[in-house]
Amino acid sequence: MANQGLRQQGRSSWPARLGLIVIGVVVSVAVVVYSTFYFGLIHGEEFSPTTFERRKFGYYEIPLVGFQVSPITHTDVTGTLEEFLVAKKSVPVDKDAQVRWDLVKASRGDLIASPGNAQILCNYFDTVDADDKKVWLVWAEKHVELSKLLWPAIANLARHELYIFIPELLELARQASTPTQFKKAIDQNLTKKYVELAQKQHSLGRHELAIELYSHVLDRSPHEINALQGRAESFDSLGKTKDAAADIALVRKIQLQETKDLTIP
Repeated sequence: MANQGLRQQGRSSWPARLGLIVIGVVVSVAVVVYSTFYFGLIHGEEFSPTTFERRKFGYYEIPLVGFQVSPITHTDVTGTLEEFLVAKKSVPVDKDAQVRWDLVKASRGDLIASPGNAQILCNYFDTVDADDKKVWLVWAEKHVELSKLLWPAIANLARHELYIFIPELLELARQASTPTQFKKAIDQNLTKKYVELAQKQHSLGRHELAIELYSHVLDRSPHEINALQGRAESFDSLGKTKDAAADIALVRKIQLQETKDLTIP
């Protein structure tokens, strides 16, 4: 009789246990849904250095777990300056190139946005004057020839993720008087920046990246001795002795020509 009573008690407690399990599941689901809705929204903005377009993005993920539970939505927010530069072909756009998107800013819910490197450039895109006009759009419309030099250089920096170099170029643009003077200033500025960065990469053992940076300098200034010597050292570190010898030979040729030029009365 005692065993029968225990069996009956056990059977009668199952509905209660099941009810508790159901309540627990419902509460857990409710907590996940609530936290996802209020704290799981990831949203922000991206910039494409490939096409000079901007877009906003947003999606939901489960907080802490980081599991995405909704598709990513995109909204175009390209500004009038970017559209102007592309329309006027001040920025070269390769329609066949693979489009890359760099982070401008991102937020979770209502938290303060975390900036990305592309925000450096986008802040200039959005800068307005006292009349609420885009400062650099006005400048580009007023200085057509200077604009043809400035924006391709900025696009090249952005495409190599070197946004940190952009503010100095824009400051040079403010001070520029003629296209010839401005081009020289850009060349000098970028040569110095690229060589310094390449030297740092070489010292860190990142020789492939150093070679790429030195090559960017030489694309602009083929006879830049510091870049040739630095690239030769990086080639040599990778065991590419023929490439290193070619750069050193060019350095000697340039130095010989400079010596001859100095001795000619």
